[in-house]
Amino acid sequence: MYSVIIPTMWRSDYLGYMLPACMNHSLVGEIIVINNDDANKSGWFSSIKEKDEQSKIRMITPPVNIGVNPAWNLGVRESKFDKICFLSDDVECDVNVFNFLYDKLEETDGLAGMCYPAFPREGVTQIRTIEKLVHGYGSLMFFNKNNYTPIPEEFKIFYGDVLLFIESIKAGKQPRIFYPIFAKTEMGSTSASPEFAKQTETEHALWMQHVGIEPGKFFY
Repeated sequence: MYSVIIPTMWRSDYLGYMLPACMNHSLVGEIIVINNDDANKSGWFSSIKEKDEQSKIRMITPPVNIGVNPAWNLGVRESKFDKICFLSDDVECDVNVFNFLYDKLEETDGLAGMCYPAFPREGVTQIRTIEKLVHGYGSLMFFNKNNYTPIPEEFKIFYGDVLLFIESIKAGKQPRIFYPIFAKTEMGSTSASPEFAKQTETEHALWMQHVGIEPGKFFY
């Protein structure tokens, strides 16, 4: 079964579609929603939760906005299942990807993420290894829980996917990409907000201090 982890500040309408889609999928055992902005929680959430007869949805509300990377860490700690999906709240995708990846997320397997929008949406879905990150990779990402290395908590918003990518390579488990897949996204609907501009500068400085290589070097 999958644990689907979704940090949100409720700034995209795509979550209103994806929550029921995940809730109704037979391979999804739980959906952990990290509510990073309770004051702006969408009104439709209550009606969706009322239809959650199997109680798959579990919402965790931190006292303050902890950021996406600490939310990922929290979600993994709280998860019950070994197959983990990080789903951004501004992504809508074909949930058949859960079926496709189910036997490809063992402890011997590396990270798997999507590319947006470089590959066509139609055709037979396949998976292959990659040497560098591709655009949109962290928006829909899968892995085995036993392979997870917690992201340093000082990185609140950015570089979490890059750090996980690097850790997967260090562990000798080459990261992968799956494609084609029908997906659309409002990439950066939260992180690109002006209110996080200062955090962007802070985390870039932290990155250079810790890694010393421009993050763009890890992307195609």
